[in-house]
Amino acid sequence: MQCRTPIRNPEANAEAGVKTRTPMLAVQGMQICRKLGKGAYTLIELVGVLAIIAILGLIVTENVLEKIKRQARKTEGDNLATMADAMRRSVVRTKSIPGAGNMPARIAEELSLPVSKLPTTQFRQTRYFFMHPDFRVGTNLTSTLPYTQTVLGSMREPTNCQALIISSVGPLEEDLIPAEMDGTTFMNLWNTSEDWDALARDVKLQRIEFRDLFHRVVLNNLDSNQNAPFSVGSTNTLTSIAPGGRFETWFIDTTALNLHMVVGTVVQLQTREIIREDVSYVFENGRWARYLGGGRGAGGGVFGSLVDAFLRSVLYSGSKFAADQQSIVDEMYNYLWFVALWAIDGFPGDGKSNPRPQIPEWRVGYDAADRLADFSQNLVGN
Repeated sequence: MQCRTPIRNPEANAEAGVKTRTPMLAVQGMQICRKLGKGAYTLIELVGVLAIIAILGLIVTENVLEKIKRQARKTEGDNLATMADAMRRSVVRTKSIPGAGNMPARIAEELSLPVSKLPTTQFRQTRYFFMHPDFRVGTNLTSTLPYTQTVLGSMREPTNCQALIISSVGPLEEDLIPAEMDGTTFMNLWNTSEDWDALARDVKLQRIEFRDLFHRVVLNNLDSNQNAPFSVGSTNTLTSIAPGGRFETWFIDTTALNLHMVVGTVVQLQTREIIREDVSYVFENGRWARYLGGGRGAGGGVFGSLVDAFLRSVLYSGSKFAADQQSIVDEMYNYLWFVALWAIDGFPGDGKSNPRPQIPEWRVGYDAADRLADFSQNLVGN
């Protein structure tokens, strides 16, 4: 048996009757060569594809960066709004307003944050704090910040009660923040629209208004013989308005105004009012009221005469727990006072979504009625 070795010459193999096999790798190589020869990418096509990819990459990158910056602007805007609210709450809580230099410390205290977190943003940009240069509050026309409320309040109407916080998520223009802030420059910034033109949207400006935190209080003494005593907060320092006198001031929101009455020669606390709006009170016949009673120097009428006779009567020897006539009159007055306030407000409260026990006037009046019943029983020895 003869074995024929295939001859590499195709023609010789054909004459000898030998079938030749082309290796698979060679076949694939020839196919690849034919494809490359017919459809290969040119250098220009490759460059074009790379250019398109680069452009798309730039577009995507730009959109991502813009989204990041937009979120940064929103975050800083929210932070500034939180600071503004904290500054207002601090004024109400402490009954004082700091100068611009102490604003960061007061805001940080209210938010329970380190002071170091306030002067700069998370993007390491400086925050600038300003009070209106012509902020006026206090006891005279030139009084300015810092301001701490006393029993006299602000005897001049507070004006220009505004503050600004300016920050940015990017570098600020050099001429944006003035070296010296005057009233005109402050108001120009205050009145600037949200779009800062060439400054783009990177600059954030937060306005803080304080004027609405002050309420006008007028105290009139219509009594021709007695001083009208009052105090503020938890202090026991009394201030008196002379007979026929008038006192006008502005107190910070939620100030506790203590109105004292005169019983014989003794001054006693009549009621405590939380100031939440502009209000006035009159003092006559030794008592305070929100509205004018009988007029200057007028008597107390039949009811007043009965009260006077009741107070002058001899104390029952069988009374209990030190109950006396004055305690009855005081609680009766408190009951009448707070029920009247509840009525003036339109009798708010119901048994469902807004229960009456949550209404301050109703609650205090209800408690006064309970005490009045107890004191009355103790007075007669029951």
